[in-house]
Amino acid sequence: MDNKAQNITKKTDSPESHKANGDLGQTGESRRKFTRNAFAASVLGTLTSSPVWGGTACSPSGLLSGNLSGHDHEECIGNGCTPGFWMNALDAWNTTPFSPGTCIDATPSGKCKEMDATVGTGGATAFGAVFNFDFPLNPGYSLMEVLLNINNPSGGSNKTYYFHLVAAVLNASSNPAAYGFNPQDIIDLADEVELGTVSFNDALATLDKMNNAGVCFLNAHGEFQD
Repeated sequence: MDNKAQNITKKTDSPESHKANGDLGQTGESRRKFTRNAFAASVLGTLTSSPVWGGTACSPSGLLSGNLSGHDHEECIGNGCTPGFWMNALDAWNTTPFSPGTCIDATPSGKCKEMDATVGTGGATAFGAVFNFDFPLNPGYSLMEVLLNINNPSGGSNKTYYFHLVAAVLNASSNPAAYGFNPQDIIDLADEVELGTVSFNDALATLDKMNNAGVCFLNAHGEFQD
């Protein structure tokens, strides 16, 4: 991975500060409901028609088809930004509808040294406000806290999958044309992993390839680049 995460100190506070605000993480009738078969049919129809990703190992549709053999070494064609990039390039979040939180201590040059990445006091976007379920390893975490969780030795056996899942939804929200998928594609894939239709390991392998494909379409200042 070419974007290595730098050490950003995360402010910690009471468990209550990790809870989403009242308008976040809604789980009522407004959320789209589907059966596994209906989902598989609709997403396969949509994603297999996309010209951006050539092989099944580079697309969620390949996971749903169950046909991963022969594509292990296939290169992705699109462009992605790594989880480490999104962890450190705070300005890049301005290209998405999400917030990483609030920088509370910066160097004279403006580089953030300490950050409040919580939902309650930092104003960060809750993981559960984006996906149809809360972050299972630490309910109430923000998207940025899920990224920072990669550095937690006790962060859970699937922490790397969620690390790439957050990066995938940020990529898809920032530039779906360059990345090859829109946010709903990533959200739908996450639902299938939670249902057990797709394994954590298979989803991680695909998201890893997608996030590391090509050249990141953003620079560290959040500016789009060719």
